[in-house]
Amino acid sequence: MRLAPLLLVLLLCGCFAGKPFYTAAQSQPVMPPGFYAVSMIDDGHRKHGRARVTIVEGTLERIEVTGDKPNTIGLKSVGGGRFVVWDQGSDPLKLDADEIAYAMLEQRGEGRFRLSMLMCDAYRDAAVAAGATVQESPKGSHCRFERAEQLEAAIRSIKPTEVGAADLRFLHA
Repeated sequence: MRLAPLLLVLLLCGCFAGKPFYTAAQSQPVMPPGFYAVSMIDDGHRKHGRARVTIVEGTLERIEVTGDKPNTIGLKSVGGGRFVVWDQGSDPLKLDADEIAYAMLEQRGEGRFRLSMLMCDAYRDAAVAAGATVQESPKGSHCRFERAEQLEAAIRSIKPTEVGAADLRFLHA
């Protein structure tokens, strides 16, 4: 199982997007460093794998799924056990020159997390209610946010599903 293709869903299927609202200094580690079991639905089938999480630069988290390149992410709390996720790697996923894609991490109990790709078509109502504009493209709809507060409000209000999500369960350090 590969996490990078899951992250590419952001670009192919439409996503929550906006200017780079956050910096590495604003990030906070959330997932304890160690090894995780990963589970996700891909093409209607549940896939399983393993990942290793490490803390880098004191505030960022690196997620490396077995057989895949690492993804360095930033995380900022929006309350209620939910976090905005952005790609903070040296080559972040960009929609264009000045916009990046955003995702959500939910803390779902001790050592359990869900990383959700926020596909615009699935969460359009919450995005628009929070102030996003929807731009249609051949790759799918993009919910574009002008301010971080709008993005955070949308993330607080959505009811996530398993579609476009990976569940991570802490195994050991």
